[in-house]
Amino acid sequence: MNFAEFIDIDVSSNSIILKAFNNNISSIIKIDNKEVKELKIKKEAISFFTLSKNFDNPIKPEFTILIYTINNYIIELIYEYEDKKILEELEEFVKSILI
Repeated sequence: MNFAEFIDIDVSSNSIILKAFNNNISSIIKIDNKEVKELKIKKEAISFFTLSKNFDNPIKPEFTILIYTINNYIIELIYEYEDKKILEELEEFVKSILI
């Protein structure tokens, strides 16, 4: 699966592009509780992020990442999918880009 549909890097501006792409994997991006389809954020604007996951949910495994920025925004990324293995791979991919 091509995870660049959800998150990509813009090397020229040292930014991360977050995308809500609803084909198979359900993904939602919220900034201060407002849902958006796409968001570009500079890597240096990220203070830290937290991760919570529930891969044992029998209906739909999911994980959520909260990104806290230096200008006090909270960006919430929510991903749900039936296939636990693919969701775990997506989690590792997103974390690797955010670090």
